[in-house]
This record gives sequence, C-alpha cells and structure tokens, in this order.
Amino acid sequence: MRFSTNSYTTDWINLEIGIVMSCTISPILFVITMEVILKAAENSAGPANLGGGCYMPPLKAFMDDTTIICSKEDETRQMLERLDVLMAWCRMKFKPKKSCSLSVRKGRIDAATTFTVANQQIPTLRQIEAKINKFTRMWLGVPPGLTDVAMYCRKAKLRLSVKSILEEYKCGKARLLSMLEDSEDPVVKSATDHKDG
Repeated sequence: MRFSTNSYTTDWINLEIGIVMSCTISPILFVITMEVILKAAENSAGPANLGGGCYMPPLKAFMDDTTIICSKEDETRQMLERLDVLMAWCRMKFKPKKSCSLSVRKGRIDAATTFTVANQQIPTLRQIEAKINKFTRMWLGVPPGLTDVAMYCRKAKLRLSVKSILEEYKCGKARLLSMLEDSEDPVVKSATDHKDG
C-alpha cells in the first residue's frame, strides 16, 4: 500500500497483521474495514429479542472488540461462521483463545453450549474464570482446594480487590435490572416487566 498527495508519494508499505503504530491513517482504515465486515455479517441474524418488545442489533463493536448478541444458538453459530468467512476473505484472523462465550437460557448460564471460530473452540466464561482462579491461587501460594468463599470473602484477613468473574456478571446484571426498574421512562420500565424463569 502507498499514499499519494498532489506533491508527495510515500514508499510502499508492506501490510501484515495489526495496526501500524504512530500511523494516523492505519486506525481509520481498520475501523472502516471492520465496519464493512460487521455490516456484511449483520445480515446473517436478525436483531436479538431481549423480551418486552426490546430488540438489540446482533453485533456491537469497538475497534477489534466485537460482541455478538443473538436470541438463538443457531443464529449465533451462523453469525460466527459468516464472520469467519469474511475475516478469511480479508486475510484477517480471529484469536479464539482471547475471546469468551456466554450462553444464557431462561435466565441461567448454559455451560454445555460452546461455540467455535476458525476451527477452534471459544472458551466459556466458566473456563476463563477457572484459569484466572488457578493463576490467582498460584500467585498467592494457596492450595488449589481452597474454596471460592475463602478467596473472595469480604471479612477474611486476605481481601482480594477482584471478585469472581461470574459474581461480577451477576452483580452487573442486578445493577442493570435495578437501573431499568427505577427508570422514569415508561418504555424502559416496561422492558423489565417480563421475567425469565
């Protein structure tokens, strides 16, 4: 790739993987490319039904961080397959080990559902949490059999500044529900009227 203006033409730049540091054009080109890829993939699934008449677009993204939100498992798989094809076409690739999947059915986490991209399994939230707990225990020098209650207790002598990822998810969900229920907007408040089992 190279750029030209009225008075100057750059040398050829060999593009590989990643955003070129200190280049003002590289992030802009990356965002434009990601937007095209996401728009092309968005058609493979409709908006996610959050219930109560609330719908959300199936893809949310910031730079290279992408979140897929689908109402059905097969839609999620179709979306991942479509993204995989588009990324391969662009000579880009996913890093499944740096990703995380969370499947929720009827208000409960479904640990049995796993997803793949680039022929590799995406780790589930519980797998990521187990890895973090393992390394935290190794770093602290505590035995592997020490329970999570002892690790994340607020009244113990050793108080960690972090909580369990799952606990953070639950707290965030409860905070969001509380915020929605206390909203003065009737449309937002009505979204919380339907409760999943």
